[in-house]
Order: sequence, then C-alpha cells, then structure tokens
Amino acid sequence: MKTVTVSPSDDLIKLLKTAKEKVGTKELAKMSGFKTKSLYHWWSGRRTIPFKLLKASCDILNKNIWNEINGHYLLVQGGIKGHTILFHSELTPEISNLLGWIVTDGHLSGKNEITITQKYESVLKILGNKIRDIFEYKGALTVQKHKSQLGVGNKIWINSSALQFILSQFYGIPIGNKTRIVEVPKQILESDNSEIKKSFLCA
Repeated sequence: MKTVTVSPSDDLIKLLKTAKEKVGTKELAKMSGFKTKSLYHWWSGRRTIPFKLLKASCDILNKNIWNEINGHYLLVQGGIKGHTILFHSELTPEISNLLGWIVTDGHLSGKNEITITQKYESVLKILGNKIRDIFEYKGALTVQKHKSQLGVGNKIWINSSALQFILSQFYGIPIGNKTRIVEVPKQILESDNSEIKKSFLCA
C-alpha cells in the first residue's frame, strides 16, 4: 500500500514529540497504526514523516493537519520516484484558476493520473507550466491529441500520486467519474477574496 509522507522540519518533529508527551508513545503508535519502535525513526528528522502519523498527532493536539504541513513537500512512497509536490494551504488566484480547470475539464483517475481536456494545446501548456511553478512538480507533462464525442481536442496528463492526494483529500475533488454537477471546493466557496472566486470562474 502506498504511504503519503511529508518532508520533516523542526516544527513537525516538535509536534510529534508534543503529542507523544501528551498521550504516551504506545497510544500514539496505536492511534497512527504504526509499531512503537517505528516512531523513533521519524523523531530523528532523517526520514519523511507519514501523513497519518502527523494526522494522529494533530488530532491529539486539536490542530489542523493541513495548516501544519503548509509549505512542506509531500511524497507518496511507492509512487513515481522523485515526484514530490509542494503543498500550499493558502489559496491564491493562481491555484483557484487551476482548480477551476481541473473541476470543469479535468479528471482524477484511479491510476494516479490528473488529466485536463481542452480544445487548444497552447492553453494546456500554460496550465502545465502553472502546475510546475505552483507545486514545484518535476515529473512528465504529456500533451496529446484526444478524440471524444465532442470532436478532436487536446489532453494533458500529469502522473503524480502526491498531487492527486492533495486535490482529492484537501480540495475534495472526486477520483473517478464525476457527476454532471460541478462541486466547487469549499476553500473557494468560503473565501471572501473576490479575485479567488473570479479566477475559478474564468477557467
């Protein structure tokens, strides 16, 4: 099974140790699903930290996991080597616009692929560059011709387990076939920034 991990930092290691001090090592291991001996590896800061261990620690301390890992890199163990993704908990107009494209013309597959279909190849290349810039994605971006019931267009493929994890778990974009009803991520609905909402609608 693939494990989502987060790049270590002094703040995250302190969070783990604070949770351990509050409930004890055995209880933390039980809540996170790891063996007690395994926890010491992550307190050292020499390994990426499992997301579910951080989530259990945040639950103990009544903290929001997404706020705690803002600015950290996510990696899926068992995914494609080197495909780390920089996570942002704060929404920007650029991220909002990209989400708009994914929600309306995109798809998250069960094979860890993110695809966006569009008539113009140039638009997809711009979106690909946004993904590289925003998430510091260094993997392959493939743009190819695509045939559908609506005719011939173009499609971009992004193969990233970590990015799909963020899109599905943080933004709530479903994996698999979407319904005809477009669900706007709650981060956009709850934003009081008009530029963020405008950027999403412009996609």
